[in-house]
Amino acid sequence: MTDLTQETHLCIYCNQPAKYQFKNGKLCCSTNQSKCPAKKQNTKNKLKERWKEVKTAGYSQLKNPTNNLKENIIPNVCAYCGGHAEFQLKSGKWCCEPVNQRCPAIKEKNRQAIKKLYDTGKLDQQEILKNRSKESFERQGWSKGLSKHTDERIKERGNKLHKQYKSGELIHAWVGKKHTIEEIDKIVKGMTHFRPGKNLKGFKHGWYKGYWCDSSWELAFIMYNLDHGIEFERNTQGFNYWCNENYRRFYPDFIVDDEYIEIKGYANETTEAKIKWFPKDLTLKVLYRKDMEPYLKYAIETYGIDFWRLLTDKAD
Repeated sequence: MTDLTQETHLCIYCNQPAKYQFKNGKLCCSTNQSKCPAKKQNTKNKLKERWKEVKTAGYSQLKNPTNNLKENIIPNVCAYCGGHAEFQLKSGKWCCEPVNQRCPAIKEKNRQAIKKLYDTGKLDQQEILKNRSKESFERQGWSKGLSKHTDERIKERGNKLHKQYKSGELIHAWVGKKHTIEEIDKIVKGMTHFRPGKNLKGFKHGWYKGYWCDSSWELAFIMYNLDHGIEFERNTQGFNYWCNENYRRFYPDFIVDDEYIEIKGYANETTEAKIKWFPKDLTLKVLYRKDMEPYLKYAIETYGIDFWRLLTDKAD
């Protein structure tokens, strides 16, 4: 860009004295043509005319306002996939779905576009998932950390629901219903299904009739033994074992008839090491998933599927 302050030239946009010359040879009163007052006004007027056309013809005609909107519309035929259409959009087009983004053709088009970005390296899937997980972790609900003692909204909603349930206006879905044997078997199977990487801190724990329970499985074991008069006690003795090039110590869960009981739903390297290094003069019995099914069935049939709710924070 050349400075023309010492020469007399006119701006090609506003006919005012030009001060600069661009690389393409054009003269202008400003360092950029978009800063010229006349150019600004001209662009503004064009945008106004463009939006008038959009309002009358619809947004679909923005890129090509000369098209006749009615000529591009076929009633009851999807404008995107060509299938049967039951919905007419605001643009006037017909679609097989109430929102065009749900149309299979649009979905496939978007999928191919995203795949192309991944293939060309413009998008990093791992980075996107990492940022998404971070956003989900940082996002907090409005009621987090609030209770009926600290927030009037929570208290008001709780009182309203309490009155509705008490008056019979609302009824819990499980009231008056009993699980069939097939349903109980399905529930037990789900409770005894091993999910790798499960966080042990998520297990139900608490006190039940003077016994501490580290999980709902231990609670079911205690319920069964107490109700059937089987004597047992909580184990407090620890045993050393060698695993992954380290000495460790573990405490079996219970003692029944001088036999140590360890409740473990699945077998792994650690469990095998515990059994291998357990003292030969003592007996260790490990209850796996199938071994726990009778205890869980009894707890569910006797105390309900939410039998773990009988756990308390304090010992009786």
